[in-house]
Amino acid sequence: MWLVASTRDGEERLVLEAFAQSAPAGVLLVLVPRHPQRFDEVAAMVKSCGLSLQRRSGNDAVQASTRVWLGDSLGEMFAFYHAADCALIGGSLLPYGGQNLIEACAVGCPVMLGRIPRTLNRRRKTPSHRVPPCGGSCRIVDRRSERLMHDGAARQQMSEAGKAFTAAHKGATGRVWELLSGGAAR
Repeated sequence: MWLVASTRDGEERLVLEAFAQSAPAGVLLVLVPRHPQRFDEVAAMVKSCGLSLQRRSGNDAVQASTRVWLGDSLGEMFAFYHAADCALIGGSLLPYGGQNLIEACAVGCPVMLGRIPRTLNRRRKTPSHRVPPCGGSCRIVDRRSERLMHDGAARQQMSEAGKAFTAAHKGATGRVWELLSGGAAR
């Protein structure tokens, strides 16, 4: 199961065309647009690409013949990340800035991102800059991204690195609370 999460306008067409041309027959694409008002538009796009479609909102079990499962529901991204073999984070294929990859890393979902300039957040180093060096994600143009579809050991290694990254950065709320409560007692 390949999850493409929080896609933005223009990214779905790129993903669907690449998927139709090169994805192995046994791979299910779970496509989750970022904005609910685009669910119907993306469903029509999937059909126009000649790919069989099911919608999450249909609440039916995914059929073996389904190639694309449209995540047209809200509040389920965590479950999608947890179930996926790997995920491409939307907003990073076109110049939107990229969506947050921490939720995917936290559940051990191997992460793929678009090109580096497209995940810049002004001049600040974002998680999308910190996770690749630790091994928790890769760029879609990296050879490792191809391996993720076929190599369970590579997915496991990236999964563990992503979970380690998020574990190392936990606790900010507690640290802030401690600072605030310690400062108030003085």
